[in-house]
Amino acid sequence: MHCPVSNSFVGAGTLPLKDLSSMTIGLGTDAAMVNPVNNITFDALMSIYHHGDNDFTKKVSAAYILKTLTEGGANSLGLSQTGRIETGFKADLIFYDMKSIDSAYLNTPISILKMLNLESPCKVMINGKIIIDNTNFIDSTLLENESEYSAIREMINL
Repeated sequence: MHCPVSNSFVGAGTLPLKDLSSMTIGLGTDAAMVNPVNNITFDALMSIYHHGDNDFTKKVSAAYILKTLTEGGANSLGLSQTGRIETGFKADLIFYDMKSIDSAYLNTPISILKMLNLESPCKVMINGKIIIDNTNFIDSTLLENESEYSAIREMINL
């Protein structure tokens, strides 16, 4: 797992992501004491700009960073058939209302990362089950555990 924000903050250096691209790497976020934003989508954007800051041959693509957020993260945690939209894979999906999305978002990996960082989804599915619809929880079992509820709301910026 890699957290570029905390690496930068504590002066740990830059993970050579480009050199390690054949390995399974997941993008993560560290505790708030070394990562004041503590937001995985901010870490994703930081990865684009942090790596290759003075040498563009070391820069990774936004498409690669999207992969570290999804499939790379799942594989790093030992989860199989998770992390991509494909037949037989578990489906955790977020949906956005096209009418409320800024026209500046193009269908490119960097604009998708920007959208994930700035916008809140209108619907969330976990393992194929809708748990948030129109930005409201519809699964009452999640409301029974307040800490889990708060963590999920914070994670998706609601």
